[in-house]
Amino acid sequence: YPHGVINVQLSDFCFSFHALVITALTILQCLCYEREGQTPSSLCRFILAGFVCAMLIMLVVAASGCLSWLQYVTIFSWVKLAVTLFKYSPQVYMNFRTKSTEAVSIYQFLMDLTGGTLSLVQMGVIAYNFDDWKS
Repeated sequence: YPHGVINVQLSDFCFSFHALVITALTILQCLCYEREGQTPSSLCRFILAGFVCAMLIMLVVAASGCLSWLQYVTIFSWVKLAVTLFKYSPQVYMNFRTKSTEAVSIYQFLMDLTGGTLSLVQMGVIAYNFDDWKS
C-alpha cells in the first residue's frame, strides 16, 4: 500500500462474514439464555465503550478524508487483536490460578489458531504469486 497489491479474495469476505454471523449468534445466546447473575465487569464495559467511541471517531475522520479507508480497516484489525487478548486473558488466568483446564473447550482455541495460521499462509501464497513481499 499504496503501490502494492490489495488483493481481497472471496475467502477473505466469507471468513469475515462467517465470524460476524457466529459472533452475532453468540451475543444473541448471551441475551436470551439464563446467565445466573453473570454480567460484564465495569472494566469490560469501559474497554468496550472506549473501543466503540474510538472506532466511531475514526469513522468520522475517515469520512472526512483525513484517513484512508484502508487505514481505518487496519485500525479495526488492531482492535480485533486487543479484543482477542482480552477475550482469552481471564480464561488463562483462571487456568493458572486453579491449575486446571477442566472447564475449557480446547476446540475454540484450536479453531482460532487454525484460522490465524491459514490466514498467514494465504497472505504468503498471495505475496509469492504476485512477487510482492513489500506491501
